[in-house]
Amino acid sequence: MAFWIKRTSPAEGDFEKLSPPLREAYERGRKDERAARKHHPFVMAGLLVLAATGASMITLAAMTGSFGEGGAVADMKLAQAADTTAPVMDQAITRTQDAARNAGAAIQDKTKSVLRGGKEN
Repeated sequence: MAFWIKRTSPAEGDFEKLSPPLREAYERGRKDERAARKHHPFVMAGLLVLAATGASMITLAAMTGSFGEGGAVADMKLAQAADTTAPVMDQAITRTQDAARNAGAAIQDKTKSVLRGGKEN
């Protein structure tokens, strides 16, 4: 085994040779260590986004020659993206509101029909 590879668990044969109390202690220790190293996916995703943003800003700065010009380019691109995205988002919101209104009206009609003694579809 290379010196840079650490054995983190006993070998298969070694684990079977452990006494039951020692085996239980080993398993408890593994569970405790696993619980202490919880990964938070939202934090990791946030860090990934921040790292990607930083890398893109450094790339823009390198391409334009200065951080000021790189920031101006980033601001211009963000403004273009916002202008393109705003109408699409407005349409999506309007469609969602219409669908919710139609669903609510359908539920009200069906409820009134059931309360009047009509048959439910």
